[in-house]
Amino acid sequence: MFRFKLGLMAAVLASTIGQSMAQEQAQSRFPDLNPAVAQAIEVLGTPYRWGGTDPLKGFDCSGLIQYVFGRLQVSVPRMPVDLFKKYNPVTAAQLLPGDVVFFNTFGALSHVGIYIGDRQFIHAPHKGLRVQIESLDSSYYKTRFAGARRVI
Repeated sequence: MFRFKLGLMAAVLASTIGQSMAQEQAQSRFPDLNPAVAQAIEVLGTPYRWGGTDPLKGFDCSGLIQYVFGRLQVSVPRMPVDLFKKYNPVTAAQLLPGDVVFFNTFGALSHVGIYIGDRQFIHAPHKGLRVQIESLDSSYYKTRFAGARRVI
């Protein structure tokens, strides 16, 4: 039993160290953090969980958006299509850190992330992965970019 507890503690510590290193790396790359970006960076490494809205249990993409803006006292719709309709469009050339980026991954608006600058965004990709930083220019997301909205 002691070995199991020791192993579990080591796994939790390793996960925490890895998440902390990812946060520090992101903060060093983006020193003038927008409040939404700062909130999103805090949850880098959180596991993906369908329907998830909690950093202790996991996030799906729109749950991450709700959590980040909720921490800033801004209530946003849960579904990407409703979020897309509610806020004014932002062109790719006008993107600022904290804007919400939308993707058409299933024939409709189905994925969202938070733009952090330098053509990068934070998102909860899918089962088996964690909240991470991705490039808008990646081969997958570049062809599926559907637009952006400024919430704050």
